[in-house]
Amino acid sequence: MKIKKIILINVFPILCFSQSFLLPENDQFYTIVPKDAEAEKVSSGYLFTEGPVWDKVNQCLYFSDIPANIIYKLNEFNEKSIYHTPSGNSNGLTFDRENHLIVCDQFNKRVAKLKHGKLHTIVSKFEGKTFNSPNDVVMRKNGSFYFSDPPYGHFQYNKDSKMQINYTGLYFYDHHKCTLIDSTLIRANGVCLSPDEKKLYVAQSEFNWLWKEYILNENGTVKSSKIFFESDKITGNPDGIKVDEKGFIYATGNNGIVIFSPEGKMLGTIVIAENPSNLAWGGKDLDYLYITAQKSIYKIKLNTKGFLHY
Repeated sequence: MKIKKIILINVFPILCFSQSFLLPENDQFYTIVPKDAEAEKVSSGYLFTEGPVWDKVNQCLYFSDIPANIIYKLNEFNEKSIYHTPSGNSNGLTFDRENHLIVCDQFNKRVAKLKHGKLHTIVSKFEGKTFNSPNDVVMRKNGSFYFSDPPYGHFQYNKDSKMQINYTGLYFYDHHKCTLIDSTLIRANGVCLSPDEKKLYVAQSEFNWLWKEYILNENGTVKSSKIFFESDKITGNPDGIKVDEKGFIYATGNNGIVIFSPEGKMLGTIVIAENPSNLAWGGKDLDYLYITAQKSIYKIKLNTKGFLHY
């Protein structure tokens, strides 16, 4: 399949930069991404940004600076402030139904809830064994959630402890019960749900990079699974992953944000200046895609609206 490449260069170095759009031979990509869209750098000066999540109540973005051990808050005017530290070298973030921040606490090897200024453990063990380092989490509308547990945080921030689980797990937590969904993924990373919560998508970040799709039962358990997309032409780590209100998938990869149709067709890539790690929908109308990328935060306005499960 031929790929068209369009290079857009902006002359404002502080907020904008050179970026390229890759487009398969149909116009579906441009129904989502405006042809004149520009990714804007809205904040910078961090060590390594990750785990963005939009607070729809307070209209602000939260994200992790993992090595700095800080969760930052970015308001609608792009003003940053420290929201919580120490964060446990936090990675993925989401919200529960009471609008409490849910944190993948890598250092303490748990999924925790931030309440009254303190992190409280939700789950830290499976079958009596401590997790490796929970990485990303997605909440269902009923309060149950899925999370990935690769060993990245263990090797980087808590390697003095003994790793008790010798595989990368994908887990489902519901009513104080933790269930192992998959132990075969080499490095399960980003997780997200389809808008109807009938499908779970998971990124595998090392070796044969791919995205996997799990068909879910009504109670959240897994009915079946398959590879959603795999290609040896993908460059840049598959990591964070989100969906819009129509079920299109947005995932880091190809040194940018790859957009897939719900059927697994790759529509194109938004390439930005710094290699991205994760993404989140935000803004009053959820039509901005916020992107954590290395030492910076970017955002881009799209022709679609995002979807939040919380």
